[in-house]
Amino acid sequence: MINKQNTVNSKEKGIVLLITLVLVSAILSIGITMIDLSVKQIKLSDNSKGSEVAFTASDAGSECAQFWRRRKLTDMSQGQSFSANCFGGSTNVVPNTSSHNAARVPVLSGSSVGSVYLYEYEFTWGDNNDRCSKIRTLVGKADIAGNGIEIVNISSLVDNYPYSGNKICQAGETCSVISVSGYNKACSLINNNYGVVQRQVYLEL
Repeated sequence: MINKQNTVNSKEKGIVLLITLVLVSAILSIGITMIDLSVKQIKLSDNSKGSEVAFTASDAGSECAQFWRRRKLTDMSQGQSFSANCFGGSTNVVPNTSSHNAARVPVLSGSSVGSVYLYEYEFTWGDNNDRCSKIRTLVGKADIAGNGIEIVNISSLVDNYPYSGNKICQAGETCSVISVSGYNKACSLINNNYGVVQRQVYLEL
């Protein structure tokens, strides 16, 4: 009787241990799944916040670019430098030339009569300097006596230029292209930095 009782108790203990292990495994699996879901939700929340900050930076940057284009259009169409103030900061803005950022200088076709200049500037701003607005403004002026101007390298000057072919301004026109990239990091941190989100606004005037 004693041996049979010991055998039954051993079997019961084995079953209880097995059930316990199954329950513990199930609880651990559920816990790991919940943690994984929580981590993904946090990442999605961070991405959503980063996207919102980047869009705000691009939208606000486009307002800044349009303001200075209106205010300094004559200077910009003549290739003059000027001082731009936005978001509590100031920067000296100069056109790209053979001696300044020569790789990004506008090129006109041989039949063009007029001029074109590209201005690039940026601002880091926000309560914690947590956003960047990088502005590119291209201003072309076609002489009234001529066939207008044709910018042949527009796609290399404006990121994601939405149209195929070259940019053409008719005789007597002053035309502009504004491209603003907004980021959720300071301008000094956007290169090779984890978690950088970019949003872009494009305007033709």
